[in-house]
Amino acid sequence: MTRISVVIPAFNEEELLPRCLAALADQAHALQAEIIVVDNASTDRTAELARQAGATVVHEPRRGYVFALGRGLATARGSVIAVTDADSMVGPRWLAGILAALEQPDVAGVTGPVAYEGSAYLTWCAKSMPHELWGANMAFRKADLEATGGLDMDVNLGADIHLDAQMRRRGRIVFAPEVVVTTSSRRFVAQPVRQSVLFTVNYFWLKLFGTSLFWGFEAIRESAPALALRARRRRTALGVSLASLVALYLSVAPGSSVFGEVVRPHVDKKMVALTFDDGPNGDATRAIVDILTERHAAATFFQIGDRVVADPATARYVSDHGFPIGNHSWDHSFLLPLRGAPRVEREIGSASAAIENATGVTPRYFRPPHGWRSPQLLLAARREHLTLVDWSVDPVDYLTNDPRRIADRVVRRARPGSIILLHDGIEDGLGVEARRGREGTIAALPAIIDGLQRAGFTLVTVDELLAEHELESGVVAVAAVTPAAGRVR
Repeated sequence: MTRISVVIPAFNEEELLPRCLAALADQAHALQAEIIVVDNASTDRTAELARQAGATVVHEPRRGYVFALGRGLATARGSVIAVTDADSMVGPRWLAGILAALEQPDVAGVTGPVAYEGSAYLTWCAKSMPHELWGANMAFRKADLEATGGLDMDVNLGADIHLDAQMRRRGRIVFAPEVVVTTSSRRFVAQPVRQSVLFTVNYFWLKLFGTSLFWGFEAIRESAPALALRARRRRTALGVSLASLVALYLSVAPGSSVFGEVVRPHVDKKMVALTFDDGPNGDATRAIVDILTERHAAATFFQIGDRVVADPATARYVSDHGFPIGNHSWDHSFLLPLRGAPRVEREIGSASAAIENATGVTPRYFRPPHGWRSPQLLLAARREHLTLVDWSVDPVDYLTNDPRRIADRVVRRARPGSIILLHDGIEDGLGVEARRGREGTIAALPAIIDGLQRAGFTLVTVDELLAEHELESGVVAVAAVTPAAGRVR
């Protein structure tokens, strides 16, 4: 009777099966072991190559590891059955180590170290796992398997883990250091997250409930160079994505000056600056100007060039009432920071020209649309002699018409030196049409002014806030106040 049979389930393994069989050849010959390759409905030369290497080939038409393993176990004539995978290479003392371990009558199963090619991390994980029967490296007596009722054909993914539980009812599972197998890491190289999660969840499900949650792994048969290339591309894509996310954050975060200086004043006095974006917007802008004028409250408006061209009278109304106007780009485009420096400079310059033509005042400050910044945008602003001004308090009035919510957010978040972002116009946001008249902001404005003043804040222009910042910072600089800014009370 054949003493030991080696069962190797194989599906489309023409690339890796030859080295698997070559690693077995000498020791199998020395021990007269039977080598059975189970061709699991392969469509390549798996069966042909197995025959050329002298292995016994049996066919299992049903796709699935458990079906192939079951066919191999039923075919095996040896009293001891050893199992490995077609993408694995056994060590030189693999069979001898298995037979030596199973000479102990209380031992029902044998396993050993599994090393993953090209992945020290996966190898470390394998060492850290409990010593259980692994599909790439396991052996047991055929009689013990039959005594437990045989292989459970309902468990495919985790069939080896399920088999381990069966064999433990017959005796000990031993870990033999000389029973070494090196296996491919292709599955985890190709799909590291998916395969790791699939394996881990299914493993614990089997341990808890005695059955598998998933049927099987996706077959991955790419060559090692192809997988390595895929892994490099994935790492590159991940690196680019992370770098892009960091760059995006740094380009929009109000506290970031990574692409160049953006003014965010720090003052000890309780001074805040109200600012209004995206106008001029006809009656909405005029209503805001009227409320500010009536309450002797200062503010600064950042206007969009093409809106100024479309409504120069309202831009002039803002300026004539003594409120400074800053540049808020030509058309408020999301893409402005991504455009080339010459075009960015043209668009910013066109916006400044439109404001100057309508009001007679040249803007001194620039607020990027949506707060997005880039090196070329900051360079273009400097060439236009504009200082970048962002904000520090945003009540998101572009997403709500609730005046109480808008006012509460402003008053609650205001700090000395805060620049508060509000809108007299609107260019984007969910439900933009419902808020185009700015009813919520207009209704909230008296409560904002009253709330800030009750809290001890003085409302000033951006010019005045920056002048105080320079004074407290010890910067010797005298800001040239524009005629419009000089008329703000």
